[in-house]
Amino acid sequence: MLGKKIVIGALKTLYFALLATILVWAIPLFQPKGKNRTSLGVVIREATKRPMYWSGLWQGWTMFSPDASNVNFSIQIAIEFYDGTFEFPRLPQLHTMSKWQAYRHDRHRKFAENINRDTGRRLWPHIADYYQQKYFASHGPVKQIDLVRWWTLVPPPDESQPPPSFPTSVNFEHSYIFYTAKYPEP
Repeated sequence: MLGKKIVIGALKTLYFALLATILVWAIPLFQPKGKNRTSLGVVIREATKRPMYWSGLWQGWTMFSPDASNVNFSIQIAIEFYDGTFEFPRLPQLHTMSKWQAYRHDRHRKFAENINRDTGRRLWPHIADYYQQKYFASHGPVKQIDLVRWWTLVPPPDESQPPPSFPTSVNFEHSYIFYTAKYPEP
């Protein structure tokens, strides 16, 4: 009975600590004025950075940025198998979805946006390993996985034209392999 109470108490403590951490991460931080002054939110955020990034529960405020991106991009995974065949899955692309689907998959968009940057390089080997395991069972041994950025520049809006509707397709002009993982033959 005592062991059950300890487990329940530990789970409640973990739950409330996680809830408090998520709340701190959801609030935009403002640095207090003055030399060498740091807000409590900054201290908490620094102390919890690793578990928040690891768990995928972090939240940035970049989606509220007044500086819209001038690039449309997509992440493609190029998978080469030892039998010489290839697969080319892409992360979800909002321009191919209905507005409702795009709303539901916005988290995937933010994930792709973050792994697309060099600051997301710690995740690249894990993404490659995920696809290696996912495709191994159905297609056989994987020889190599390339993570590929596809992008095109978005021109600035033309004041004389009506605002564009929700895009249904994007023609990407450039590509770049930003990570390669090679796997030994089993």
